[in-house]
Amino acid sequence: MKEAPTSGEGIAVRFSIDLHSTFRRLVRFLAVVAIAASTPRTAAADNIVIPIPGGDLSITPPDFPELKRQDTGDDQLKTWWTGKIGASDTTIEVRVFKKADYWINDPVDMTAFTRDHYSTASRGGDPAFDWESEELIKGPFGWAPFASLVAGKIPNSASAKGELIVLGGVFESHAYAIEITSKPALVAADRSKAMEWLHKGVVAHCKSYDPNWTAEEIRARWEKDVADPKVRAALEKPIRTKHYLILTNSAAGSLFAKKMEEAYSKVQKTFPFPEVEGRRLMPVFVFRTATQYFDFYTNVSKRPRAEAEESKGHAWKDYYATFYDAANDPVHIHEGTHQIFANRLGLEGGGSWFQEGVAEYMCTSPNDRKGFARNAARQGKFVPFKEFVVIKELASSGGADAFSQYSQAASIIQFLHDSKWQPHKFATFLHEMGKLRKEDVASIEGVIQSVYGVDLDGLEKEWVKYWSNF
Repeated sequence: MKEAPTSGEGIAVRFSIDLHSTFRRLVRFLAVVAIAASTPRTAAADNIVIPIPGGDLSITPPDFPELKRQDTGDDQLKTWWTGKIGASDTTIEVRVFKKADYWINDPVDMTAFTRDHYSTASRGGDPAFDWESEELIKGPFGWAPFASLVAGKIPNSASAKGELIVLGGVFESHAYAIEITSKPALVAADRSKAMEWLHKGVVAHCKSYDPNWTAEEIRARWEKDVADPKVRAALEKPIRTKHYLILTNSAAGSLFAKKMEEAYSKVQKTFPFPEVEGRRLMPVFVFRTATQYFDFYTNVSKRPRAEAEESKGHAWKDYYATFYDAANDPVHIHEGTHQIFANRLGLEGGGSWFQEGVAEYMCTSPNDRKGFARNAARQGKFVPFKEFVVIKELASSGGADAFSQYSQAASIIQFLHDSKWQPHKFATFLHEMGKLRKEDVASIEGVIQSVYGVDLDGLEKEWVKYWSNF
């Protein structure tokens, strides 16, 4: 599970269109520029109905005659089919999860959770496993008005490859996944038929969320997270922008909302990602005083008050929280980057060095980073990369050490993004590192090796060369 935010560090603790090589992997990851509309099949008398809190899931039986269905009494596995689709041994499983137990917020989180399961070596998975196609399909798939449909090849044996196809959706408190595992992979005609079934044969009967949040939801969220009764009673009229919901007791909410949208545009321009229709506005809590913010931090995170008082803002779960000091404070774009990476890009892994690196890169300039990085590279006064990438929290060092570590992290991102050393691979790096859940040297180095063709020592040498001559 993710931990609560720590001082000075927001936890950013998160598709197959080939536009061009630089952004091929990232676009594949977020291939939702045009979300395909799904036309649900009319409910039939023989549909399978899976009760889920808040509604039910109606599934038209798959039209493959050699598949046989079984129900289970399992808390997660609700029903399944086994048998043959063509020459492939196939299993179709319908699983339901409590969102709060697995930090699942939307359909992309559901399929990311499935990917992580199949790529975790300790569970018998293959660390190299990844989706080869990902898309969001619009339709009556649940609380969110879209589902995540993904597919990837998985090892079967030395002579054959299997394939996993997953449809993920969410209800208000639960999520579901329909997993089709075939060994070997389905032939093209059968695969197309299975995909059509997932598009048209799954219908969720439940209420859908309001992307802009209802007045009742806003009030409930504010009252749940704000402990002080006087502050709770002072909520100003909520401000809705294109991407944000500003909850505040400050009269400066409109100006702050404008600055958040400017920050969003800057992040989107730097790390391109398409818009997703139907995504909920991201909540931002802006308090009039620092004391009110510290109270909020302590109440929501359950962390010590002293820790809260070292922070000017933090991004965690779906929200960003701060207090109104100056609208141009760089903390806002830093933490805003964390919020976007988690809630729009789905790239919340890779470790503190990666998350703080992209956030610090967004809120500083090349000249800000130059002073530290050039001297560090020339004099060897930096943390060796193999040690640096596994530091759990850069902010935990405090003082000058924290400043140097944040600067080092940002300087690595600048080198990879701005230099002439393989810049066309940056989008692939961003996607691969951001989805990496296991934060150890071997896993991180594996991504660096697969993307750039060098190990961490080799990356460090290139970084030193870049900054020594900057």
